[in-house]
Amino acid sequence: MAIFDRLLKSTVRLLCSNDNEEWTGTGFFYLNNSSNKDSKLYIVSNNHVLTNSTKINLTIGNSESKQTYSYKNPVINSHPSGLDLACFCVEDIPENGHYKYISSENIPSVSEINMLNSYEDIIMIGYPNSLIDYYNNRPITRRGICASDPKINFNGKKEILVDIACFPGSSGSPVFIYNQMGRRSSNQALILGQEFWLFLGVLYAGPQHHIESKLPIKTSEGVKYVKTTGLIPNNLGYVIKSEEILNLF
Repeated sequence: MAIFDRLLKSTVRLLCSNDNEEWTGTGFFYLNNSSNKDSKLYIVSNNHVLTNSTKINLTIGNSESKQTYSYKNPVINSHPSGLDLACFCVEDIPENGHYKYISSENIPSVSEINMLNSYEDIIMIGYPNSLIDYYNNRPITRRGICASDPKINFNGKKEILVDIACFPGSSGSPVFIYNQMGRRSSNQALILGQEFWLFLGVLYAGPQHHIESKLPIKTSEGVKYVKTTGLIPNNLGYVIKSEEILNLF
């Protein structure tokens, strides 16, 4: 199976709810197989997606075989430093080929990160505005670039800024450096002939632009103007570095 097809199967749409509301987000399968710890399967997403959920539904499978799993009052592991990361255990889901997981073995090392360029092509896999290929139960893929150098911490935080369209529902999406035909190394040498990927991190938010306008309304006394305000996405996203997932366990 091609790397890209495996990455597509790593994500799942999360349908979260409590007594007052319902919302959706993106999660991905993660096997915690780090040294000296139990090997268990988890769903990793953002803390703001998982917290306050009393029920989380997720569906795996394809058009011929779909199965929905429901988790009531799941035990949520939040990041100890307050980063917008969280996870919950899904040991009851069998590994039957309908999903693929990312593991702690895929967290890039310092040396792997230092080999990256300041500019890298990326993909983000998830469910923006809850969009999904319902028939095939497949996610939406978006493409962009690193907007900040992945070798450094953006604004001094364990984050990277990415240039990619981000919308509600994308929260919790895994972000990967991905090149189908090869890549250019840090010394600018071309390495061709095989897919290259690296688990960059997890999207949690995106900056927005404040807009303000005056809307004309006709009245019996003439035209009056009503002030309106709003926010539009800047098509940028904040990504928590993948290494921080290790601190969830």
